[in-house]
Amino acid sequence: MIWLLNPVISVDAKLEALFKELQLHFGETPRRNELLSGHTTSRLGGPADIWLPVTTLDQLVQAVDLARQHQVPVFMLGSGANLLIQDGGIRGLVVENRTKRIWVKPNNRDDQLKTLVAESGVILPNLARRCAQMGLSGFEWAVGVPGTVGGAV
Repeated sequence: MIWLLNPVISVDAKLEALFKELQLHFGETPRRNELLSGHTTSRLGGPADIWLPVTTLDQLVQAVDLARQHQVPVFMLGSGANLLIQDGGIRGLVVENRTKRIWVKPNNRDDQLKTLVAESGVILPNLARRCAQMGLSGFEWAVGVPGTVGGAV
């Protein structure tokens, strides 16, 4: 009987393969061993195996898909508010979510109602100010809250 087994690939080999593929898609943006202390409000945190900032939803989806294909764990990082990262850092891919789009969708049933849509990387105080500029109320409480929409969910 012949058994066909999948070869065991080391974690470091998976990380290196992912890093190379991320460079193909994102150029020089991905970094190895990026200190996360510069990406948290507490200024604490060791290195990420791979760090990648993304600015669009498509980039975010692509990065996560590539990490899954390479069987590398993903950690989503927002603004780094209220987050303590150990000195040993984070293994795998750290995706820093910098998505910032905000838009208003009309309501098909009622012209008076609108839906505000904000991507998960939008900073809460920025969203609160944007709501005020648009004449929308009810989100004033967020003007002094650090963090992002994604972190608040």
